[in-house]
Amino acid sequence: MSGPIPGKLRALLAGGCLALGGDQLVKAWSSSGSRMVIFSLFDHELALVARRDLSLGLPGLGEAGGSYQTVGLVLAAALIAAVALLFYRGLARGERLNGFALGLVLGGGLGNLLEGLWRGSVTGMLHWVGATQAEGSYFNPADVFIGLGVLILLVELLVAEGAARVLPDRSETHDAD
Repeated sequence: MSGPIPGKLRALLAGGCLALGGDQLVKAWSSSGSRMVIFSLFDHELALVARRDLSLGLPGLGEAGGSYQTVGLVLAAALIAAVALLFYRGLARGERLNGFALGLVLGGGLGNLLEGLWRGSVTGMLHWVGATQAEGSYFNPADVFIGLGVLILLVELLVAEGAARVLPDRSETHDAD
């Protein structure tokens, strides 16, 4: 590749490295198996707990090394990569924030994919539970990065859509003056 790396590609790589690296670091840090409460709010708490029986919510993925797991994860990875390529190609030159958000989604997805293929399941570490709930919800840092990336993309889309609707009105009022 000759010449400088485009800004949107740098942003995509930065987001991907942050998500994948952050996900793997937290998973390595929590591998001790002890429960650590991150914060409590009224009768709810968010704790760091390693739980290795999460199967990405796809049928047949509960057993480590199952053929359904490998096929399901490879198909999910191919779909994510195809959608990401379409989004990336549609980005304009200066859309670094969207590139970064797309990198967060890809890095988080890659983190879950690699762990699913390597360990047979995804480690759920962040446990949100309330006093009235028996089990609570488990999710991992990769899920947080994916959700954050999608949220950034949605907000950016809504802001751009709102700006596109407002700008023509401003030009019409200036032409009338």
